[in-house]
Amino acid sequence: MTFQFVFDPNHCTGCHACQVACDLEYNSSPGRSLRNVHTFNENHHPDRPVFSLSLACNHCEGAPCMKHCPALAYRRDSLTGAVLLIQDTCIGCRYCTWACPFDAPKFDEEMGIIQKCTFCHEMLASGENPRCVQACPVNALNVEEKQDVRETSLPGITDWSIKPALRVVLPRHAGYEEMALISHPNRMNGIPGNSPAASHKKGITTTCPQQGKISPIEEWPLLIFTLTVPILVAWLALDLGQTQTIPVTWFMGVGVVASGLSALHLGRKRRAYRAIFNLRHSWLSREIAGFAIFFILGSISLFLGLNTLKMIAVLIGIFTLYAIDRVYDITIRKFPTILHSSSALINGFYFASIGLYRPIYLIPLLALKTGLIWSRIHANHTLYPKWKEVLKLFGPILVIGALGVQTISFVSMVIGIGILEILDRHDFYNEIDVITPKSHMQSILNNPENG
Repeated sequence: MTFQFVFDPNHCTGCHACQVACDLEYNSSPGRSLRNVHTFNENHHPDRPVFSLSLACNHCEGAPCMKHCPALAYRRDSLTGAVLLIQDTCIGCRYCTWACPFDAPKFDEEMGIIQKCTFCHEMLASGENPRCVQACPVNALNVEEKQDVRETSLPGITDWSIKPALRVVLPRHAGYEEMALISHPNRMNGIPGNSPAASHKKGITTTCPQQGKISPIEEWPLLIFTLTVPILVAWLALDLGQTQTIPVTWFMGVGVVASGLSALHLGRKRRAYRAIFNLRHSWLSREIAGFAIFFILGSISLFLGLNTLKMIAVLIGIFTLYAIDRVYDITIRKFPTILHSSSALINGFYFASIGLYRPIYLIPLLALKTGLIWSRIHANHTLYPKWKEVLKLFGPILVIGALGVQTISFVSMVIGIGILEILDRHDFYNEIDVITPKSHMQSILNNPENG
């Protein structure tokens, strides 16, 4: 028999007893509660209803944490339906924390791995209720045998397509109809799992909170890695037909540094090899596997001077760049276009065109990147002063390079391009985020027309 949570917002008083009981059961550290109580309209604005949601892992039928985990560190308990983390196999990449729209997986800094609600599956299997249910003083939280549920659209619950094991009782409070309308999944901005292309076809403008889980400061190893890989792919592509114009030691040295930087993001670096275990579903696994194969074949082809092997490596490298971009499909974006100017795939061709030093290839790619940057500046005017100052310093270098004027120092051009690309990738990480119950509630409160 499998189970599901039942939550009644009409009874919930927001007392946090369920959260405290969960913290005590799992010995959760401060700020890492595995069950959280979110209150909509905490300041009691008169035009908005007030209600609370008690949410933990909802052990979804289409659990995105399980689907996207590159290390296959999740399993489902056959007796209760609980989605469980296998701690001995978790690599601490935090990708599941991006994928989950309920903010259920929590990264434990001390242990370097993810912690999440287990549904108290051992207690459930023996006929007992989970600790959170036992602690609720007003009978707002229960469990029942799993059944088909009616989707209840509320701020904070954003994605029923993954079929969470959760039934929400219909709220009776005034203003529910309006809340249901503006938070309905078909009307909501930035639904996790929707592709940017689909969102733009539907006329949806994605939004995300000002401060969230993803930031360029915290993700700086990924920022450098996702800039380095396009350089390596372009570098090897330019060597096609040549005889060791790239010193093998340089290529291998940069590749090793890039690999090391990507591993810095992991909580358990010694388990990094597990990152390729979910090639079937995870773009993160495909990215890591693609880079490893590209790097190995590229190094061998340079060492032996085999152009056929070099061509195969370049093709795998292009796939890797595509996979890097697809890793971020699960995020929501603030930029107005389907593509970002710092796309790894675009950058791979862009860097190769710079190396060829032919305007016929460089100018179209430079125009594409400039157009994408301009569209973001036009949509977000706070970007304009920063880009204006940077382009004043480094723009002329790019223009001269694009025109094929070779009087400028190649080193200066590389520095100019490098700074621009770092800034562009920095903006990318600033302009993506993931939806959480708390951020979705705040988004609707601040901009109800965007619900």
